[in-house]
Amino acid sequence: MTRSRAGRYCGCGARLASDHAGRVCSPCQAKTRQLVTGPPEVPTDFWWAGHMRDALDSWHMGQVIAAYRTHPAHGRALSQSIVAGWMCMTQAQLSRIEHGTAIEDLQRLRQWVELLRIPEALLWFKLRPCLSDRTPAGSVSGVPATAVAHPARVDMEDMHRRDLLRLIGVAGASLATPIPGWAGPSNPASAVVGFEAASVAQYGPLNAHLWQLYHTAKVKASVSPLVRSQLDVLTSDIGRAPSTAHRQALAALLADLLQLAGEIGFDTNDYTTAAHCYTLAATASKETNHHDMWACALIRHSFIPLYDRQFARALPMLDAATRLANRGDSQLPTRQWASTVTAHAHAGLGDLASCQRALDNAETVNDLTAPTHTTGWLRFSGERLAEECGRCFVELRHHDLAEASLTQALKHGPSGRRQGTINTDLAMIGARLGDADRVITYAGNAIDAARDTQSGYITKKLSGLQPHLAPLLHNRGVRHLNDHITHLTTTTALGAKRA
Repeated sequence: MTRSRAGRYCGCGARLASDHAGRVCSPCQAKTRQLVTGPPEVPTDFWWAGHMRDALDSWHMGQVIAAYRTHPAHGRALSQSIVAGWMCMTQAQLSRIEHGTAIEDLQRLRQWVELLRIPEALLWFKLRPCLSDRTPAGSVSGVPATAVAHPARVDMEDMHRRDLLRLIGVAGASLATPIPGWAGPSNPASAVVGFEAASVAQYGPLNAHLWQLYHTAKVKASVSPLVRSQLDVLTSDIGRAPSTAHRQALAALLADLLQLAGEIGFDTNDYTTAAHCYTLAATASKETNHHDMWACALIRHSFIPLYDRQFARALPMLDAATRLANRGDSQLPTRQWASTVTAHAHAGLGDLASCQRALDNAETVNDLTAPTHTTGWLRFSGERLAEECGRCFVELRHHDLAEASLTQALKHGPSGRRQGTINTDLAMIGARLGDADRVITYAGNAIDAARDTQSGYITKKLSGLQPHLAPLLHNRGVRHLNDHITHLTTTTALGAKRA
């Protein structure tokens, strides 16, 4: 007597036919294929289930997503890999969101709410106003083609920008008005006596503190109000400086702080304001005969044409910066920083030999005996060489060299903004090699960094990646990625229109 063979069953309980290949029934296979494309429709009472409401009441989006995945209405729990695909991230990233600290970035929270279609009445934060009830042309995957900033916020940002431009104008006029009997530039560290010395001595540490705040701030623009306030004080004082020494000391502090204001403008893609700041910083540095600070103002100014891919326009500024740096302090890494940025310009022009010469010059930063500057108006050290070389190799399409350098740069634990740019460069390599998985991983990391830091600098690099994604848009993950970049770029463009 032979024993009958036990039947096979799908996870949903359905018995599988004897000739059915695999361990999942056809309806479950179809459901899985549909889930890959995006979230399913859920019943009205889905959000009022006990564990779902508990998650929403926790004000922790990671717990909400976990409760969504494991909701009984799905039949079987949705895997983290499936849901991570909807959100254009890796399974590991979603796991960190579910088990880590609560995400507070409103932009990311709102995107996830739109994706999962969570009722607004159950949220612990407000959604942004909708453009209309009709989905605008060009919107994809629930991400609007355009974004609207709150009118009050727009007005406030415009007011702050106008105030900064006013301060720049006043400072420029003050610098252009000589003190009677002024004999020309001397040493900005000249002795300043009495009350003047006390006031100047207070401003220097305050400038340094603002630079430190800028470096540690996740959102660089958050430091802007403090910078404007200090600029107001310096601008007021320099206009009534009673002596040449006092004026020069204030001019050096003003040149320092204007470079910080320019960096904030550059990070928000407000290139007009950044250019004004860098130009006046160069003027103030010239007045104090501070060659290194003057060179740094020109180097920063050159980033504006570089990131608009106008490489030939950047070279004259970088040549001038190099000449000034050669007249400055040989123990400061100003010359090496100028060489590094010059290498970027040559790489953009496809000039490998000139790029390599400039990188060779930059490597002499490791020969300096004095401590290298990593904060304030001069921030360059040997630790940054791998990142800078990798970026040049990406531009020159030397992909193996670029990937090795950029991967090494990530091991140094760079700031969030630098991580975003490095990951974008690595995604560019993946796009050129036709590697969709590599693009999704690295560009997803860059998008996370752009959201966390609200950096227009990263967003601009991501928008430069988009044309290279076209051959990979047949991949669902790359399409979602492209949609997220479009959303980021459109949102950031609101600030650029006000610039």
